[in-house]
Amino acid sequence: MNTDTSNPPQTPKSALSFDAEENVSAIEKKRVYSLDAQQLPDNESTFADIREFNTLKKRSCDERRTSSGTYSKNKKAQEVEEDVGENEPKTSTDMSSSRRLSLKNRVIVSSGPLSRAFPVVLVLLLLITLFIIIPLLSFFNYGRKFTPKEDPLRDIDYYDILFYQQAENSSVKNQPLVPSNFKIDPDTPEDKKVYRSSKGKDWKLVFSDEFNVDGSRKICDGNLLLKLEDVSSEPNLNYTSGMINSWNKLCFQGGYLEANVSFPSPGDATGYWPAIWTLGNLGRVGFGSTNDGLWPYTYNSCDLGVLVNQTNRYLSWLPGQRLNACVCSGDHPSPGIGRGAPEIDLFEGTVINSQFPVLSMSYQAAPFDFHMDYNKSMLTVYDEGEKVPGKTHINPYRGGNMQQAISAGHYIDANVHGGKQYQTFGFEYKPGPDGYIIWFADRKPVFRVNSGVVGPNKNSGVSQRVIPEEPMGEGNTNVIYFHY
Repeated sequence: MNTDTSNPPQTPKSALSFDAEENVSAIEKKRVYSLDAQQLPDNESTFADIREFNTLKKRSCDERRTSSGTYSKNKKAQEVEEDVGENEPKTSTDMSSSRRLSLKNRVIVSSGPLSRAFPVVLVLLLLITLFIIIPLLSFFNYGRKFTPKEDPLRDIDYYDILFYQQAENSSVKNQPLVPSNFKIDPDTPEDKKVYRSSKGKDWKLVFSDEFNVDGSRKICDGNLLLKLEDVSSEPNLNYTSGMINSWNKLCFQGGYLEANVSFPSPGDATGYWPAIWTLGNLGRVGFGSTNDGLWPYTYNSCDLGVLVNQTNRYLSWLPGQRLNACVCSGDHPSPGIGRGAPEIDLFEGTVINSQFPVLSMSYQAAPFDFHMDYNKSMLTVYDEGEKVPGKTHINPYRGGNMQQAISAGHYIDANVHGGKQYQTFGFEYKPGPDGYIIWFADRKPVFRVNSGVVGPNKNSGVSQRVIPEEPMGEGNTNVIYFHY
């Protein structure tokens, strides 16, 4: 086979990308085949070709030794290499050293280990940012002290100012929230119009109802009767009952409340939960939103106790004290006094094992002690015992996610039900951080709570909870008889 080295055949542009090693091998095979087939004119040209072949072979070996693998040529570089030899034979001197170096660099960068590792590094950086950096920034940024702007009215909406002006000029201006004189039933005996407190002071009667006339829920033989019936008065509700509350009609701050009652029978009936209790007047029974962030807060300090969950969801599920003492002058209508809707239960009735009627006499407060472990040394049980009428014991129930309860269970006679017998229960309390609550049965003390029972607690980061200073309204739930 003769080969014309002056006019080599046109090499078509390749549409494929070859490995550098394979490309060199292909040239080697082509050269060997040509050497075997063509008749060289003299020995000098033969030796020249052999030297060129050895040079290419040595270059190929050197490239393999200096690289950790086989790299792909860039398609464009491959085409450029093929175009170089269209008009003259391709020899080792046709491709300059700078072009070969440029090609080699492009090959290494295009598919090296760095390019394969880049997506992995990017994903790791994103995960670190999402799960470590952002939470840390949020943690250290949480609870920053707010610095009010120079103008305290800058962020107040126009409509807020308008509504405030309308309220100032409303028709109820200068009218009292409640009447100055409450109703005292004319049938109330004279000896019931004065109460001597545990401190030896005489307290004047301010409200009474003997339930001898119509106008209440139901009057039966001189008794107020509240009845639970298996009747649906509202969609998706199965039972109907009566209820009394004095919201925005009768409130008192400190004093004595009592009622003469007979409990329903049998005590194991569905829905049995006779109760008389008081609630801070800012909350309204049956209107849940009025109690959100208010019940059962009785707190006048600015610390962790006013925050959501007390900053620890394992400590409480409280939503945070809505009207708290943490206010800055000029940016809040509150003067910086903690407000709430605390609860004092005269009693909540139940029956143990269908045979032991017991009344829970409770004070419910927030924020909580750590594990609701209040100071039991500040409690007094006057006649301790269980499952015997007249006996009282500390209630092991200390509350739930939304309230802390300081409670005692007082056992009553099973005959105090169905109107057969009546018994008088009451509680006396003095509001404030040095206050107290005393529960009575037939005017005899059975259980006492001093304010120190919910004093400062460093384990939960809270200060003194106060015996309720809020105006307290009276309410009751479902089945019960009232009689005087």
